[in-house]
Amino acid sequence: MSSPDEEIDPPWGSLPVEAYILQNWDASSSEEPAKQRKKLVQAYIKTSPLDRLSLSPVTPSQDQIETILVPWRTMFQRDIVSEQGELGCVWLRTDYSEGTDDAHESLVENVDFCIVVDDEDRLLDNEELYNFGDDWRRILDVFPELVNSDGAYATHQEFLQEAEDFLIKAKAYLAGGDIPDSSFEWIDSIKNNSPAAEADQTIMG
Repeated sequence: MSSPDEEIDPPWGSLPVEAYILQNWDASSSEEPAKQRKKLVQAYIKTSPLDRLSLSPVTPSQDQIETILVPWRTMFQRDIVSEQGELGCVWLRTDYSEGTDDAHESLVENVDFCIVVDDEDRLLDNEELYNFGDDWRRILDVFPELVNSDGAYATHQEFLQEAEDFLIKAKAYLAGGDIPDSSFEWIDSIKNNSPAAEADQTIMG
């Protein structure tokens, strides 16, 4: 994770989510720091963009840096978030099962991430950090900045439902069904140009 002794930019406590966590931290709580931090991150997701913009930077103590902030995210994870607390889209790999590495690499080689997610740094495929499996919603515990709109919590729930529906359709299609809608045409093009035995891994890896 991050090092508390590093001089970093932006400073600790200046990102909106960090300011929110520090302002609402209960130092008297007997709860483990990781659990309290997770609850505050989830509460931050429910705040409005206006509330986030009104958050003033907090200058944390060295103990707060070491206990609250450093264990949460790596410097790389922190660096891809803007100073305004925005992130945009990411490409998250969730399947690290045996035999999927080659399929994942093949897919990555054919994707221009600067177009798809604006920046290659937003390809999140580190197994040690993102091996969430089916519980991919855990990415929001690391990057609450992914939810950043009016009615954030409701929008977040709608987004999760849409993602679930898309995943179900994709799995059904890869099992031999017809293209459900135009959004799956890119899957069809990859499937038709990949060995049949690797098609599922190419898309879902």
